[in-house]
Amino acid sequence: MLALGHAYLAHHGLTELLRRHMLTFAKEHGVSVSLGRCDGADMIYLESVRSEGPASLGLGAGSRLALLSSSMGRAWLASLEDAPRKALLARIEKTLPEVWAAQAGAMQRAVDAAHKAGYALSLREWHPGIDACAVAFVAVADGERYALSCSLQSAPDRAAAKANLRERQAPAARQAGCGGYNF
Repeated sequence: MLALGHAYLAHHGLTELLRRHMLTFAKEHGVSVSLGRCDGADMIYLESVRSEGPASLGLGAGSRLALLSSSMGRAWLASLEDAPRKALLARIEKTLPEVWAAQAGAMQRAVDAAHKAGYALSLREWHPGIDACAVAFVAVADGERYALSCSLQSAPDRAAAKANLRERQAPAARQAGCGGYNF
């Protein structure tokens, strides 16, 4: 199964189209850039590239992130229409009640903020050493919904980290990767 999964990820057309742009973006902004899509209660990386800075956990294609706490998952959720989002969240609440209890409030605030800003944040919520922002989009080629995230090592000052993501990475990510989506 793993070999089949890796073969799928390696030959996925969207990753081929975006890899070069993701690498350029990562180097220009000193971040890790990842492309993913939803799989149940997780987001799965289809591709991930890193800058040469310390902003990486070394996750690659096939890595899983929590849908509710990752910026990528939150952006993906925010891009859904209300009915499918509510149905998915109801399934997560029923099947993962402890995860739901711990993360639902922060997730909902992030999704609400993403509707206004066009991107979602996760400041040390998915991982204690990582700050991230993400945008979601529907690929014209296959009509599927994806998310593109930028992550970097958490800054000591949480307000500075949030400002950096809001003022630099999020607008650049929206412009570079997802210029045609609407929430």
